[in-house]
Amino acid sequence: MNYQKYWNTLVSKDGIISISKDTNIPKFDYTCYDKEIKEYRFTDCTFSDEFMFDSSEEVNTKFTFRKCTFKEQVEFNVENGKLNNILAFDSTVHEKWIKFNGTFLARIFIRNITFTGYANIEFSSPIDKKTLYEDIIILNSKSHLEEISFTGIKINKLLIQNISNIDKIILFDTDILSKLTLTDIEISHDLKLYNVDFLENSKILFENLKINSFNIEKISQDAKFIQFHHIDILENFISDRVEFKNTYFNDFNIAEASKKIEKTSFLDSHLNSIKWGKIFQIQTNQDIFRQLKFVNDNQGNHIEANLFYTMEMEKYKSDILNNKTWFSNWWQEKLIFLFGKKLSNFGQSWFLPFLWILLSNLLLYVYIYLAKDASINIPISFTILITSWIFIGRLPYELSLGKEINLYVMQHISIVLGLSLIIYLFKFGSLNDLAIFINIKMPSNDSVYANFLHIWMLNKFITGFIVYHFIIALRRQTRR
Repeated sequence: MNYQKYWNTLVSKDGIISISKDTNIPKFDYTCYDKEIKEYRFTDCTFSDEFMFDSSEEVNTKFTFRKCTFKEQVEFNVENGKLNNILAFDSTVHEKWIKFNGTFLARIFIRNITFTGYANIEFSSPIDKKTLYEDIIILNSKSHLEEISFTGIKINKLLIQNISNIDKIILFDTDILSKLTLTDIEISHDLKLYNVDFLENSKILFENLKINSFNIEKISQDAKFIQFHHIDILENFISDRVEFKNTYFNDFNIAEASKKIEKTSFLDSHLNSIKWGKIFQIQTNQDIFRQLKFVNDNQGNHIEANLFYTMEMEKYKSDILNNKTWFSNWWQEKLIFLFGKKLSNFGQSWFLPFLWILLSNLLLYVYIYLAKDASINIPISFTILITSWIFIGRLPYELSLGKEINLYVMQHISIVLGLSLIIYLFKFGSLNDLAIFINIKMPSNDSVYANFLHIWMLNKFITGFIVYHFIIALRRQTRR
């Protein structure tokens, strides 16, 4: 066989076979390998056929490829053996994939690699066991890569750095023993971690990553730390069955991404800077919102904690209370939640109860004057209120398409303005009369309210209840 003859005629020098500037290196397989060789060294060569290293023994040979071109696939398979020396690819060009399978007890070094065809780098182990990769380094790729995958293996140290254009990085059923570092990478599709174990005292770093979709699922970890620094996720963020203890989030941006979080623990994490975007769009449950409220409160981020508290209450209402009827033993809790939502959005808005105070006082004040003077045109009053509601309460919301204006707040403002206009047009008393009605002091017997003390007392009860919500909302802007 011609290719075997080529390899068998090579002569080593001091145990090293060095080939340079050969533009037609033929196929390499297990029949071509000489285990007495200390190193195969290739420089500026072209491999016209596949390079398939296969061994079931202990291999101590070093393989280095520098500025080489591979027309076919490259595979190192030591499924039933182990490779104890360095594999190095420096500034190589590949038209097909690179695969590693088995136990590699020395460094696998890949730098400045270029793919012109299907770009796939795979690290795997036999089906029935997890084999060890001691040290994997992948650096400085400027060409487009399809995928780097790690399946069913144990890795002591893994570094992937400065990859400018890759579709996917996948870690599946993989153990990280000591260190994992992913930095300065732009991932156009997916970064997936599934069934990954970060073992005790391991150090995990994700830094300067731009990712279209980040899926982290079924993670078991006892790491010394996990750090996310300067991470931008554009489309999807999914976290399922993950424990983020000893995890630091610094400039972690998921504002524009869809967010789905299930069975995840944020306790003992450090949420130093997460851009959540619209928190109400996070797909999760009450327990996750409660954790995020608790963690943010403990870190002094009370404003963001309040947002998670609001969503915790919303999820409790939708998941539990909405499934209970008003005629059950839950009616009191349903009533409290109804008031909490409508009056202050569960303490999130102090302006809303302020508007309710104005609205209740003005509404009952107008009612007294309408009741005591039958000559006032009630239909005109209703027309004013409806017109105000349409042009002030509804139209601005429609023009903004709901992006900038809160419809519920604008409706309250429109009614307050409408009632104020009615008081002005029909000359319902003076400012002094309005002040007497609002005042907590009982009006005198000769006042205009003498025959409407029940309305005055009702107003005081309603106002007092709303003031309570107003005070709670103010306090929650700084602490709970």
